[in-house]
Amino acid sequence: MRGDKIGACRSWVLATLIMMPLLACDRDRDPTNPGDEPLPGPGDGPSMTEIVLIAPETDFLNDTPPDWSPDGRWIVFSAKLASSIWKMTTVSGALPILITDPDVTIWSDGSYTPGFLGDGRIFYYQGWTGGERTMRVMAADSTQVRAVPSPRVLRRFSGTDVGLAENQASSPHLLSMSQDGARAVGRWRSVYTLSWSGDDGEMLPVSRSPEVLADAPSFRISRDGQSIAFENPEGLIAWMDFDDDTATIIGEGRYPSWRGDNGAIGFVSSNGTSYAVHDLATGATVRYWTSGTELRHATLSWDGGKVVFLNDEGEFMSLGYGRLLP
Repeated sequence: MRGDKIGACRSWVLATLIMMPLLACDRDRDPTNPGDEPLPGPGDGPSMTEIVLIAPETDFLNDTPPDWSPDGRWIVFSAKLASSIWKMTTVSGALPILITDPDVTIWSDGSYTPGFLGDGRIFYYQGWTGGERTMRVMAADSTQVRAVPSPRVLRRFSGTDVGLAENQASSPHLLSMSQDGARAVGRWRSVYTLSWSGDDGEMLPVSRSPEVLADAPSFRISRDGQSIAFENPEGLIAWMDFDDDTATIIGEGRYPSWRGDNGAIGFVSSNGTSYAVHDLATGATVRYWTSGTELRHATLSWDGGKVVFLNDEGEFMSLGYGRLLP
């Protein structure tokens, strides 16, 4: 059975890579050519382009947030194949690169909820391995392809740290981590904050479950780990200090995320017709018109100029990105 699974994985990967450029070519655009950009939005004013990178017909994507590399060149995301982690550039016609190795992945060692650290490494959750009973956040080197070179354990935590039984493991529905890997926010049965001290991957964290985040549909920790932006059950976008439960409301919408300098929060507007960027210093919000398609897990780039997102208006999800135009 194990050999059958491996053979199926290889065939699936090959078929998917062959299909991707064909299925996405109709809407792919070269971001270096402004004249080749689509023109969303109802008229004059700030707008966001929408460019498909992976078409929905591939049925390739997991429903987890993608993320930008600090330099804005790479996007990391999670795929259904053995819960594998991939990255790709936004260059027209580019194919995704497999970061983990689905041939050696079992259910307890699946890879989920990836993101970028400040040094360009990719973090992602993994469950148990062998007889080990702690959950882990792994760190993949920027050159890693199919688990070569081998990723290392960035952080560990136990079931009791996130409201589970002592020897229980469960992948988080969402996981967001600071750029230095010292702090994280994740949702299991409830939302927990995790804080590690030092660089020892063996050390377990200090954790807590803030009541204000208990039913938050989406959230992101700031890149510096000092704050958390979140969407509350009423559809309000707010932020709070990592160690405090006092929230400041900044708007209405979904899927908040942080600019790299931690000075602005981007989010999808409540009516779905624009993407908003709120400046925390000035209190000003700029809205960029979109085509009105449903944007899921929208993530602002570190420089604040681009947004990567999933779209699930069809039977399956697609992966796309947009440039914010003044």
